[in-house]
Amino acid sequence: MGKDWPVIGTDNNKNGVGEPVLTYKKPDVGKTYPTVAPAETDEFDGEKLGLQWQWSANENIVWSSRLPGQKFLRLFSMKVPEGEKNLWNVPNLLTQKFPAPEFTATTKVKLIPEEAPEGKTAGLLVMGLDHQSIVLTNKSDGFYLQVRRAEKADRGGEEKSFLKPG
Repeated sequence: MGKDWPVIGTDNNKNGVGEPVLTYKKPDVGKTYPTVAPAETDEFDGEKLGLQWQWSANENIVWSSRLPGQKFLRLFSMKVPEGEKNLWNVPNLLTQKFPAPEFTATTKVKLIPEEAPEGKTAGLLVMGLDHQSIVLTNKSDGFYLQVRRAEKADRGGEEKSFLKPG
């Protein structure tokens, strides 16, 4: 490795490769800077989504909209690509990394199934190698609250849902 190339972590065996650490002292960069936290607001009042938000794929303009002056984001229901057993490869998921090991998430969900008589969903998702969601979905006989789960989603695990009368 070149001279002055940074080593991330602690190089315990002096091979030039750092090992992960849980904590480490802040480096002395010759100046003091204030402590800052990453963006965390869920108000959608800027021109663009905050850096705390990310899409599962390159953003597409048909997935969402926000009108000037509004502090909410409207997400459009998109059809899951044919053949997909779960949400692992679905591109239009708007996600945010967990802010802490334990936290509370609160959201307001309004489902407006415009043209389709059934099958539209909206909800809150925890995404990972497994994923689980709580969604509001419409069926021909009304709205239902569902809990959906896919184990081993990254390996094609099928999503299963549990219907509850709404």
